[in-house]
Amino acid sequence: MFVTNDVLNACIYGNMYDDEFFDSYQEMENIFDFNKSLRSIKHKYTRTNWQEHRDELILTNQFYSKMHMGVPAFEKLVDLLRSEITVNELQSRRSTGGMDPIYPEMIVATGLRFFGGEKLKSLTDIYHYSLNSGRRIVKKFVAAVLNCDKLAIHLPNTNAQLQALAKGFSDVSGALGIFYGVIGAIDGWFVQLKSPEKFQTLVTTILDCTKGMV
Repeated sequence: MFVTNDVLNACIYGNMYDDEFFDSYQEMENIFDFNKSLRSIKHKYTRTNWQEHRDELILTNQFYSKMHMGVPAFEKLVDLLRSEITVNELQSRRSTGGMDPIYPEMIVATGLRFFGGEKLKSLTDIYHYSLNSGRRIVKKFVAAVLNCDKLAIHLPNTNAQLQALAKGFSDVSGALGIFYGVIGAIDGWFVQLKSPEKFQTLVTTILDCTKGMV
């Protein structure tokens, strides 16, 4: 196919539909074929090198602030989810025209940073995948977490378990017994209620005793 410079300029700057501009019907067909060929070209993403990315975050003391956990915890989480989030490399390369597959560390990092408040559009620039792929990655991460038995929340169902939880909260609170009887915590939720007496029976909420908030 041959497209003259005049025709390309017309496409870019206008006048491409002017009947007097094209010398022939074939020339008009050529420009439409050219546009179609451009639309069929797919960008190939070069995946971020995880080891280099990881080392950079560690050396700049940003790993914890970005992933909301330390390196050992991150690596343990990847191992727990690996079977659920590892993609078939051969199938992935076939469907993406030979691009490198999205690896487990990238999926976990994307999920943690997304739910930590970062925009998916920003993460696509960091890890080099499309926005649609980013959405699929987040869904895959969520599904893997929900399906992981070792990450399941097990509520206490015996008095001994309740006592152990209450002692654990008291030991780490450093609040001189103010949080006596606490056995659970919900982050980011405040409800007005009456603060309990210091030595009343076990309660199942965290209390801000100065404001009567939970």
